[in-house]
Amino acid sequence: MKLVTTIKAQVLIIYMASTCALFAQSYTNTPGDSVTRTTTLGTTIVMNIIQSHPTNDTLHFHWKKLSALLPTGWEASICDNGLCFGSLVDSGMMIPIVPGDDGLMSVHCRPDTNAGLGIIQYILYEEKTSFHRDTLTWIVDASPSGIDDLATPKLDVRFSFGKLWFQNIGEGFSQFAVYDASGRLLCQDKILQSTFQYAVELPAHSVAILQMNGKSGNYSKQIIVP
Repeated sequence: MKLVTTIKAQVLIIYMASTCALFAQSYTNTPGDSVTRTTTLGTTIVMNIIQSHPTNDTLHFHWKKLSALLPTGWEASICDNGLCFGSLVDSGMMIPIVPGDDGLMSVHCRPDTNAGLGIIQYILYEEKTSFHRDTLTWIVDASPSGIDDLATPKLDVRFSFGKLWFQNIGEGFSQFAVYDASGRLLCQDKILQSTFQYAVELPAHSVAILQMNGKSGNYSKQIIVP
């Protein structure tokens, strides 16, 4: 009886190993899962993430929007290997990727009116390995093209001694969120007063991204963690 049980266990292990090898991910995202670009207001930028495909199988990619946090007045759209859409549409499917071809997820972004940071995220997966999902992230940091940006709210947010210090927020913003440099959400909460402190753990010597929104629109800022 023990011999039969042992043989069954060995067969199961071999089957699982063979299945994992058969459906192993056969592509890589280039230059990676995230892209960060710096630009100025009024300039359109294109940011590509290529699905490099060195194997001999055909890939069928699906994608779905996870989030899009952009300052007021920005325009952005998504493209794949077959179509360019006029906006950040919710979902789509690439043209099949045959051997010798690569996939493409591309964001076109034009920051206008307000300087700040924008974060766009899409989920990408291949049909045969749908259990494995990539979070693709595009981060755009846009600065004013002139000496001063009159449209940017005159507020102050900084990180010190384990806290975010908010000053002169005004009544136009009702909530905020903080992300790391890869677009991962670290914390979010409501804004109940113009000046306050908020305790949050941020890695030393890193960069975080603050997003605020409300009736004044969307506002974003890079937070330097000493």
